[in-house]
Amino acid sequence: MAAMIGSTAPFDGQSQKWEEYCEVLHHFFRANGIDDAGRRKDILLSAVGSQTYSLMRNLVSPAKPGDKTFDELVKLLKDHFNPKPSEIVQRCKFNSRYRKQGETVMEFVAVLRKLAQDCNYGDKLSEMIRDRLVCGIVDDRIQRRLLSEPELTFDKALKLAQAIETACKDV
Repeated sequence: MAAMIGSTAPFDGQSQKWEEYCEVLHHFFRANGIDDAGRRKDILLSAVGSQTYSLMRNLVSPAKPGDKTFDELVKLLKDHFNPKPSEIVQRCKFNSRYRKQGETVMEFVAVLRKLAQDCNYGDKLSEMIRDRLVCGIVDDRIQRRLLSEPELTFDKALKLAQAIETACKDV
């Protein structure tokens, strides 16, 4: 049997989202050529750790986790750890966010991207992040420059804001 590439750590709900854990698990499967659904399930059950396994047992009771498919177990834990958030609440959080003192433009944009994940903006995502960047920048020099720019795209707004931020630091 060939050695495995990488490893799978137990799931830690305090420091990690279930979706992130599943992404790492899928990379592990792909790196090791594990396509068999039964084998994937067995790896999941042996890797998630005792707390998550106990939780799984409780959620599927009176059945056992081994009686379920890999996809059923992943969905079960996704529904448990990541219940669907309210779109309007998420949009309120997104639209209320302003750049904090000492926060770089890139840090602000990273937070906006995270906040927008459950807003369901679809094709308008880039436009919404651009608008929030312009409105939430809380720096008159940057904001005025962005507002004066015709046909402002998100990429253009980000580059301009970063350039002005860098120039102001260096002066």
